[in-house]
Amino acid sequence: MKKLLLLAVVALLAACSHKEESTSQTPVLENLVGTYSALDADGKYYARLKVTQEGGKYVFYEIVPFSSQPGPHRLEGDVVPLTQEALGAIVGKKVDFSVDGLEDHYFTIVKVPVGWTWGRFTSQTGYVMIDRLGPRDVKKADSQG
Repeated sequence: MKKLLLLAVVALLAACSHKEESTSQTPVLENLVGTYSALDADGKYYARLKVTQEGGKYVFYEIVPFSSQPGPHRLEGDVVPLTQEALGAIVGKKVDFSVDGLEDHYFTIVKVPVGWTWGRFTSQTGYVMIDRLGPRDVKKADSQG
């Protein structure tokens, strides 16, 4: 009987600790919700990517400045949390910091340490957007999406 009670307590503690782990990850990703502006050739920042959370899922919207239809345009496809291993595969080197990021088939948005380098790129803001053109330092404009 004592063994059964001990087993029940261990199972309950394991379930509680698993719940704490899963909820502790959510606020980090919620901090990525917002609008990101990238530095353009004219030296000004323009909104390029909007991250929202809809129906429990993350959604990317692309914003195309200087276009007749600037958007934001909802991007199709699943937006998933970016792992340390996935970022390492993208940049081709080991990543030695905790990764807070999201990615889909087109964009990656990730919070990195200010001063993080990838080749000739150095982050000045601590937020990096990676697309087909490579990495871009971005500023986060808001947290409301």
